[in-house]
Amino acid sequence: MIGILNDKDYLHMADYLSKLFEKTIITRVPSERSNDPKDVYDTFKNLGTKNISFENDFEIAFEKLLSESADYYFISGSLYLVGAIRALIMGVKGP
Repeated sequence: MIGILNDKDYLHMADYLSKLFEKTIITRVPSERSNDPKDVYDTFKNLGTKNISFENDFEIAFEKLLSESADYYFISGSLYLVGAIRALIMGVKGP
Protein backbone atom coordinates (compact mmCIF):
# COMPACT_ATOMS: atom_id res chain seq x y z
CA MET A 1 0.00 0.00 0.00
CA ILE A 2 1.51 3.29 -1.10
CA GLY A 3 0.56 6.92 -0.59
CA ILE A 4 2.89 9.77 -1.50
CA LEU A 5 3.08 13.46 -0.61
CA ASN A 6 3.00 16.05 -3.38
CA ASP A 7 6.55 17.27 -2.76
CA LYS A 8 8.17 13.86 -3.28
CA ASP A 9 9.76 12.43 -6.41
CA TYR A 10 7.26 9.65 -6.87
CA LEU A 11 8.52 8.70 -10.35
CA HIS A 12 11.75 7.25 -8.93
CA MET A 13 9.88 5.70 -6.01
CA ALA A 14 7.43 4.08 -8.41
CA ASP A 15 10.22 2.79 -10.63
CA TYR A 16 11.82 1.06 -7.64
CA LEU A 17 8.71 -0.10 -5.75
CA SER A 18 6.81 -1.32 -8.82
CA LYS A 19 9.13 -4.30 -9.11
CA LEU A 20 9.00 -5.48 -5.50
CA PHE A 21 5.48 -6.65 -4.69
CA GLU A 22 2.87 -9.10 -5.94
CA LYS A 23 0.09 -6.57 -5.40
CA THR A 24 0.09 -2.79 -5.02
CA ILE A 25 -2.67 -0.53 -3.70
CA ILE A 26 -2.27 3.19 -4.34
CA THR A 27 -4.10 5.50 -1.93
CA ARG A 28 -4.34 9.07 -0.71
CA VAL A 29 -2.19 10.20 2.21
CA PRO A 30 -4.38 11.65 4.99
CA SER A 31 -2.79 15.09 4.65
CA GLU A 32 -3.49 18.24 2.68
CA ARG A 33 -0.02 17.66 1.20
CA SER A 34 -1.10 14.39 -0.43
CA ASN A 35 -0.24 13.87 -4.04
CA ASP A 36 -3.14 13.06 -6.35
CA PRO A 37 -3.18 9.27 -5.91
CA LYS A 38 -4.67 8.82 -9.39
CA ASP A 39 -1.49 10.37 -10.86
CA VAL A 40 0.62 8.01 -8.76
CA TYR A 41 -1.54 5.06 -9.86
CA ASP A 42 -1.14 6.05 -13.52
CA THR A 43 2.64 6.28 -13.08
CA PHE A 44 2.84 2.78 -11.58
CA LYS A 45 0.54 1.43 -14.31
CA ASN A 46 2.68 3.02 -17.04
CA LEU A 47 5.74 1.33 -15.55
CA GLY A 48 4.07 -2.03 -16.14
CA THR A 49 3.06 -2.74 -12.55
CA LYS A 50 0.83 -5.79 -12.52
CA ASN A 51 -1.98 -6.41 -10.04
CA ILE A 52 -2.35 -2.76 -9.06
CA SER A 53 -5.43 -1.03 -7.69
CA PHE A 54 -6.46 2.44 -6.65
CA GLU A 55 -8.47 3.42 -3.57
CA ASN A 56 -8.83 7.09 -2.69
CA ASP A 57 -9.75 6.44 0.97
CA PHE A 58 -6.74 5.11 2.91
CA GLU A 59 -8.92 3.31 5.48
CA ILE A 60 -10.74 1.38 2.76
CA ALA A 61 -7.40 0.71 1.07
CA PHE A 62 -6.11 -0.74 4.35
CA GLU A 63 -9.20 -2.95 4.69
CA LYS A 64 -8.63 -4.23 1.15
CA LEU A 65 -4.98 -4.88 1.96
CA LEU A 66 -5.88 -6.96 5.00
CA SER A 67 -8.65 -8.83 3.17
CA GLU A 68 -6.00 -10.78 1.28
CA SER A 69 -3.83 -13.35 2.97
CA ALA A 70 -0.12 -12.55 2.93
CA ASP A 71 3.01 -13.32 4.92
CA TYR A 72 3.58 -9.59 5.35
CA TYR A 73 2.11 -6.23 4.39
CA PHE A 74 4.17 -3.23 3.32
CA ILE A 75 2.93 0.34 3.76
CA SER A 76 5.13 3.08 2.37
CA GLY A 77 5.49 6.42 0.68
CA SER A 78 4.72 8.75 3.54
CA LEU A 79 5.13 8.65 7.30
CA TYR A 80 1.76 10.44 7.46
CA LEU A 81 0.18 7.36 5.91
CA VAL A 82 2.15 4.94 8.08
CA GLY A 83 1.19 6.93 11.19
CA ALA A 84 -2.50 6.95 10.24
CA ILE A 85 -2.45 3.19 9.66
CA ARG A 86 -0.66 2.67 12.96
CA ALA A 87 -3.39 4.69 14.68
CA LEU A 88 -6.02 2.45 13.06
CA ILE A 89 -4.23 -0.67 14.26
CA MET A 90 -3.81 0.72 17.78
CA GLY A 91 -7.42 1.95 17.89
CA VAL A 92 -6.39 5.57 18.36
CA LYS A 93 -8.63 8.33 17.02
CA GLY A 94 -6.94 11.09 15.03
CA PRO A 95 -7.54 14.83 15.39
